Amino acid sequence: MFDDADLDAAVEGALLAKMRNIGEACTSANRFHVAGSLAREFADRLAPRWAT
Repeated sequence: MFDDADLDAAVEGALLAKMRNIGEACTSANRFHVAGSLAREFADRLAPRWAT
């Protein structure tokens, strides 16, 4: 994700990409490429949503 990305949309997209078929799909995401300037904020927004 580039540094001008919409973080809310990126977090939602990351969750959809990874948790498709409860994370068991062979096409589920294994990595997210995030610009360094957004990495901490992306992780901070993603973590609480991932845990639920």
